[in-house]
Amino acid sequence: MSKKTVFVTGASRGIGRAVVDRFLEDGWQVAMAARSLDVLKEIEAAHPGVSKAWHLDVSDRAEVDKVVAEAVEAFGGLDLVINNAGRGERTPIDAISDEDWHGMISVNLDGPMFVTRAALPHIPKGGQIINVSSVLGKVGSAYSSAYCASKFGLIGFTKALALELAGRGIQVNAVCPGWVATEMAESGIVLEAEKLGIPTSTLRMKLMMDVPQRRFLEAEEIAHLMAYLATPGARGITGQAISICGGLCPA
Repeated sequence: MSKKTVFVTGASRGIGRAVVDRFLEDGWQVAMAARSLDVLKEIEAAHPGVSKAWHLDVSDRAEVDKVVAEAVEAFGGLDLVINNAGRGERTPIDAISDEDWHGMISVNLDGPMFVTRAALPHIPKGGQIINVSSVLGKVGSAYSSAYCASKFGLIGFTKALALELAGRGIQVNAVCPGWVATEMAESGIVLEAEKLGIPTSTLRMKLMMDVPQRRFLEAEEIAHLMAYLATPGARGITGQAISICGGLCPA
């Protein structure tokens, strides 16, 4: 039986890197795409024949079309698309520039649409699309209007697309992480602590104590959920926005 292929954006670090590692471990072929290519090339060298790396800015429609076409040519099709690439920062609404607003929307919402649209003709019945949203795609957060708007929008995109593709046998779901121990999260905590004039460790502890489980999740936990969604046992799950957040968002 031929190997299945997953296409992962934002694959070079954090959740994306954990997803790549998990699906390679599970015996999938992995098409990896990110703006940072060096790490992905190291993975490709370590897993020849079953992994391949591309530079990709998901907000660039022409580049998306080109990379998806090359991934399909390399592996013969795509069984699963994971739209993980994302951007996030906190800015008061009266300080957001037009460029910042459109930049957030273009990466977090336009990007998944571009990738999905390019990949869809190559996804067979039984295939899947997983979009990485956030618990902030379900609840608001001060100073995060652009981020929340993009992630709320991604959940709406997920639910609508799931209904559209159900008749074609393609599942579409969103995964909504809370705080995850990644470089991106840590960078955000450092910047926020500087703005507030408090030690990074103080803010980190406060955020952790806001989580009912009193911890940040590990990226591998998010990858594990995606690996489960890709199994036959999850074939009845579609159109869902699944929180994985240590209880931070009860819905």
